[in-house]
Amino acid sequence: RRQEISAPTSPSAASDGLSAGLLRHAEGLIEQKPESALPIIEASLMAAPPNDVAAKALFARAYVLRALGRAEEELTVYGELAARFDDATDLSIRETIAKSLVNKGACLNTLGRTEEGVTVIDEMLARFSDASELALRESVATGLLNKGNQLGKLGRDEDAVATYEELEVRFNGSIELPLQKLVGYALFNKGFTLDRLGRNGDAVIAYDTLLARLGGASELVLREVFAGGLLAKGQSLDMLGRFEEEIAVYNNLV
Repeated sequence: RRQEISAPTSPSAASDGLSAGLLRHAEGLIEQKPESALPIIEASLMAAPPNDVAAKALFARAYVLRALGRAEEELTVYGELAARFDDATDLSIRETIAKSLVNKGACLNTLGRTEEGVTVIDEMLARFSDASELALRESVATGLLNKGNQLGKLGRDEDAVATYEELEVRFNGSIELPLQKLVGYALFNKGFTLDRLGRNGDAVIAYDTLLARLGGASELVLREVFAGGLLAKGQSLDMLGRFEEEIAVYNNLV
């Protein structure tokens, strides 16, 4: 099972000025050279950015601190973000706040404070569950996926399964790639958790649902989820003693 982290996004094309330019430059370095990105992000924050750019810069700072293994400092940045922008009505800032709550929940989980992480995700879900904008819907789906993961870590497997099912039902008809990917992850995690509960037959059904959804996908990320579902289905069939079906599944992987 995996925990998803929301990544920074660049300022909009309408945002100009030094702070936005610095942030765009930093975000080109974040994945490969996070230690080089951090001072540029700090410079962006010192250049009197407008609120939407400032929120994105703070979020980028937290993301980089996570990459550098500085989780306590990362957590502090989420507090600063909330203190400054929690009541904002601007859509761009609301999207950043939603992503920051997703990542704050993941950060708390990383720090071993998993119950607090679930509470933060529940706060995000309460605030943004009814949103129609794609970026906010993606945060809701990511939050549900991470919540299921964290409930499993707490030994609350039945609650985890229910959470994955909530994600599946809520986003079942979505055609957007990020949401299709998250539904696929949820079905995979659901099957994994059902196997752990000894409900191997139900796990096979979860994997079959995943395979039916993604079987015709051409995008690499969805094909990878599909292949993982095939492998996991084979393992469930093995536990059920359905060896001929297991072999047939593995033949589809070749």
